[in-house]
Amino acid sequence: MSAIRNFLLATSLMASGQAYTQTGTLTGTVVDDKKEPIIGASVIYRGDITIGANTDPDGKYSMELPTGMAQIICRYTSMIADTFDILIVEGVTITHNMQLFPFAVQEFEQMEVKVGKFDKPIEDITVSM
Repeated sequence: MSAIRNFLLATSLMASGQAYTQTGTLTGTVVDDKKEPIIGASVIYRGDITIGANTDPDGKYSMELPTGMAQIICRYTSMIADTFDILIVEGVTITHNMQLFPFAVQEFEQMEVKVGKFDKPIEDITVSM
């Protein structure tokens, strides 16, 4: 019985200690290659992916993070993601702005489609029904 009581006491002490975890705030703005704000970009704390923020209509974000070194990922559809490390200090607000760039798009002049084992033009393929 005493082992169960000690286990419950230790568990409750650990849970109450986590409630008083020291945090700092990370804020900033996310813009594209033309310096326009990106609405809805995801800014995620890599240590716990449940902690994160999305940018508002002005491209701004703000989130509370545990103290210590943090790796942050910023991503948005069709843009190259940005990753950086930052030291979070208890009770301090740190500003870190980011700029995301679009993926390079390569255009093809002409594409030829061939069908079959011997790369015959599609007009020369015999089809039976």
